[in-house]
Amino acid sequence: YKFKKYGNSIFMFILSLFEPIPIIAIENLTIRIYIKEYRQGVIRGKVMKRIYVLLGVLIPIFLYYCSENTVQKADEAFNDGLYLQAINLYTTALQKNPQDEKLKEKMALSYMYNGKLGFSKTGNVNSFAANLEKARTFFPSQPSDSFNKIHSQILVELSKAYMKAKPDNDIEKEKFFFESISTLEQSLELDSSNVEADSLLAEMKIKHFEKLLNTANNYYNRGVKGRNVDYYFEAKKNLNMAKKFNPNHPEVINLEVKLRRKLGGILDYHEGLSFAILKSLKEKAFFVTYLAIKNYLSDSVKIDINNFSVVDTKGNNYYVSEKEMEVRRVYEPEYLVNTTLTPQNSYLQGVLVFAAPDSVDMFYINYQKDENNSIRKYFR
Repeated sequence: YKFKKYGNSIFMFILSLFEPIPIIAIENLTIRIYIKEYRQGVIRGKVMKRIYVLLGVLIPIFLYYCSENTVQKADEAFNDGLYLQAINLYTTALQKNPQDEKLKEKMALSYMYNGKLGFSKTGNVNSFAANLEKARTFFPSQPSDSFNKIHSQILVELSKAYMKAKPDNDIEKEKFFFESISTLEQSLELDSSNVEADSLLAEMKIKHFEKLLNTANNYYNRGVKGRNVDYYFEAKKNLNMAKKFNPNHPEVINLEVKLRRKLGGILDYHEGLSFAILKSLKEKAFFVTYLAIKNYLSDSVKIDINNFSVVDTKGNNYYVSEKEMEVRRVYEPEYLVNTTLTPQNSYLQGVLVFAAPDSVDMFYINYQKDENNSIRKYFR
């Protein structure tokens, strides 16, 4: 690297402020200090202090010009389509300015475009997806609209890559199909005006809705015949995708009801934290349900009974009656309490009591895991 125009002149001007320090010269940014003998070769502390002050001024200037030059070279590499080179240079720049949001955005874009370029050369969609995942680690905290639009279009390209990719087996084929839909949905979330994403998703809806619905029905029928719950899970997965395309289709609604009845009493490992309805009954002023709860996660999970609620067919919510639960625990300890399910102790059964009149028809029970996520199991 070289100092920009006038860099050496500025240096010499600063140097002149520190006379009588002997000559200091710059040659290709290698600082060479030639110090003549001073008072029989003894450099006193006052002179050394001035040298330290001088270096304190020069080093930040040196680093500034180096960093700025690195970013400039990275930008040039990016514009020339040399994305790996740009990534290496941006990495160097980020080491000096790790909180620079603009640099993070440029790094993320480099990874995204590198993934797209790589797929065009190799056809490796997994590498494309991996580049996008790496790009996400550099996403700025507040991405600009232009960044979101580029990200949206890259997702469209990734979706098309999944459609073109050659899967090794049926499992991968199914994975690629679902990923192609998912990436288009993400694309539209980032940029609802992305015409290509909207058009591709509509095209897939027409082309694949019947296929997904038929697959879901086939898995359901196999589950009924073979009494294998995994078939029900596969039916649910395919039905959920078909439902995204046409949620009000009569066959979708019919199969959804049948699956709810089958899965209400089954623990589902796909959910991570799952519960099943083992039994339920109405009392005069209460609704009582007996649950099994299982933690399939590798981390511990806290269970708060107050996060459970039951919902009737009219959409009304009913909550756990803590007072009634406390009274009943005296005689029957199987009534649930707040607890933690660890990977070692991951299962429990118990009873919950909800304050609800016996005249209402309950539709489902809900557990609110956090602000945005919940689990439902249906009574009907």
